Amino acid sequence: MSIPNFPTSRITADISYISSSMELIKLLSTPQGETIDLALPLDIYEGLDISSMDASIMPNFFEPILLKNKPLGKRYEEKKEEEIQEGMFPPERTKGGFRQSFSEVKGRYGVKRKILTIWDLILPILLPPITDDFTNILDLPNELWQFQFAGIKFLAENQHALLGDDMGTGKTVQTALALRILFQMGKIKSALIVAPLSVLRNWDRELEKWAPILSVTVVRGPKEVREQQWRYPAHIWLTNYENLRQDQDFLSKENGRDRFDLIVADEVQKIKNPTTGFSRVLKSIEASYKWGLSGTPIENRIEDLVSIFQFIKPGLLQVEGITEEKAKRSIEPYFLRRRKKDVLPDLPEKFVHNIWLTLEDEQRKAYDLAKEKGLVYLKDLGKRITVTHVLQLLGKLKEICNVEPQTGQSVKFEWLKDKLGVIIENQEKAIVFSQYRKNGVDWLEGQLPSLEIQPLKYIGGLTDSKREQITTTFEKQPEYPILLATLKAAGLGLNLTAANNVIHYDHWWNPATQVQAEDRTHRIGQTKEVFVYRLWVENTVEERIYNILKDKQRLYDNVIDDLSNVEGSGLSEDELFGIFGLTSPKKSGTSADFGKMDPIEFEKKVAELFQRRGFGIRLTSASRDGGLDVIATRAVTGGRERLGIQCKYQQSLVGVKIARELLGVIHSDPTFTKGLIVTNNAFTRDCRAFSDGTGQIELWDGTTLKRYFEKHGL
Repeated sequence: MSIPNFPTSRITADISYISSSMELIKLLSTPQGETIDLALPLDIYEGLDISSMDASIMPNFFEPILLKNKPLGKRYEEKKEEEIQEGMFPPERTKGGFRQSFSEVKGRYGVKRKILTIWDLILPILLPPITDDFTNILDLPNELWQFQFAGIKFLAENQHALLGDDMGTGKTVQTALALRILFQMGKIKSALIVAPLSVLRNWDRELEKWAPILSVTVVRGPKEVREQQWRYPAHIWLTNYENLRQDQDFLSKENGRDRFDLIVADEVQKIKNPTTGFSRVLKSIEASYKWGLSGTPIENRIEDLVSIFQFIKPGLLQVEGITEEKAKRSIEPYFLRRRKKDVLPDLPEKFVHNIWLTLEDEQRKAYDLAKEKGLVYLKDLGKRITVTHVLQLLGKLKEICNVEPQTGQSVKFEWLKDKLGVIIENQEKAIVFSQYRKNGVDWLEGQLPSLEIQPLKYIGGLTDSKREQITTTFEKQPEYPILLATLKAAGLGLNLTAANNVIHYDHWWNPATQVQAEDRTHRIGQTKEVFVYRLWVENTVEERIYNILKDKQRLYDNVIDDLSNVEGSGLSEDELFGIFGLTSPKKSGTSADFGKMDPIEFEKKVAELFQRRGFGIRLTSASRDGGLDVIATRAVTGGRERLGIQCKYQQSLVGVKIARELLGVIHSDPTFTKGLIVTNNAFTRDCRAFSDGTGQIELWDGTTLKRYFEKHGL
């Protein structure tokens, strides 16, 4: 959309003559009584000569035009359907809030990029105020399932809540209606929903369907665009985890966005690691109501649940001394979980089949050779061996189990060809999941045309419109029976009930992720029995992983309840090493092994690390009494990143006093974007809790730091 030509008319800026809705006058900041230029789009004049119009009638002329909520979002002019540039969200929706699509221009190499226009800057001021005049507080739709009414009631009556229903039971619908009730009762006036990028569109649609009286602003796009979107008037702001982390500075007290009445964290297991940026930012934002949604609240260990409840209800669970029984008892008042087989008895059954295959010929030779060489390398590393080295070998062997790269031999594909033939003959559809691109979905995409199959492919990095196009085509067009998808891209938030066959070509480290993916098909709306096929290769690392994971069902059973045939909860470090008959190197105390170095050498090593990461480095004076040791600066989109780093090379744990001192330094100099404490050891619980609460202090313990050292060759 190009910037239209603007005619200019001169009026006298007298606020007494201008209604409250004409906030454009305030934006121009013109003293009362002075003459100003007022620019408005040409096509709203409709042939009238307003240059001689008395200012006293201006509100009556402009207000109906400016407040007219046409389906074109920010562009009020009429256009033909084919001329409308579609952004992330189609321009047809009007009730659920404002959907502004920003202008696009072609940049270098013909790539489109989004830019801000004058209209984007004044749009937040021109939008009408949000109304709280709601009606029909308890007017819930009749098409809900009975168990969903109970879920709505649970959320609406609890300020701290974790809704852990099985995937496919409508957690989004229940949440949308609970939000609507709280808004209508006047208990909340603003809400933030944070979700994975892949499900933002689904959230927007469900809010429009179930809570059309609520205005929604979707925060999406470049940073300068998002800053404008945070200013839009709305009941609900909807964004993804990555953007929330990047907008931490804007969501601060200084910018007036540090608090919402209610926060919803969808797929809340994403914050299971308390050290991630979006985990810390989410926990730092204040709200009276905090809800989490997840079909798999625990994916690896009981500590996942502790981190989740640090957001939902801080202080409820502590890492120290936590047991499965204690965790289950503590979260019970704030946790609701229903299984599909209990609440949806009419939902067609899901059948899971583990398919065991055997490598032959060149594929077996390639596997054995790669394993032999890999083991020699791991053993030669001695005490320098790390989890990263083991994972690299595991990944390589798993990819050979998919396909031998030199000859293209694949026992899995031989099975897949026969199965897809039957599926297509029965006029059914199938989703084939892989965690790999090159030796997964991309390779399969190149093979299927030989079977006269033109598959669709759903991978990471697609534009929003392309995602929508692929899923719509797969759901509605019978000539596209096969969807190839990476597990991370398509494993969350999609409704793909047109398919009733799911094939896991390979396996993620955590089977809970696979269950989430296959339940894109086994959910409300499915009318056929669902068949899940998990391909395993015997006498390989896949069989070793299968056996380990099969023994780890107990955590789900004891704390969360059965997760619809999830076969485990992830691999520990000892288990990973055990796959190859290796022993994890033991560490003395809690310190990571950085060799023999003094604190000054440690600081220089940390400085070199950040230099290799693209930062400009300045070492301060060699004092370690609370001052900074390293200052790291680099250019980023929209400005620069400047870190104040404190290095602690010591045998004892780093306490909260250090974090408090560093926070004071960061607050005293607004040019710093973040403070960072790095240590060869670990941090006390108080230090971690304090740092998490600030949102401005990041902690790197010895394990984290060593991983960075290895990654950058230090």
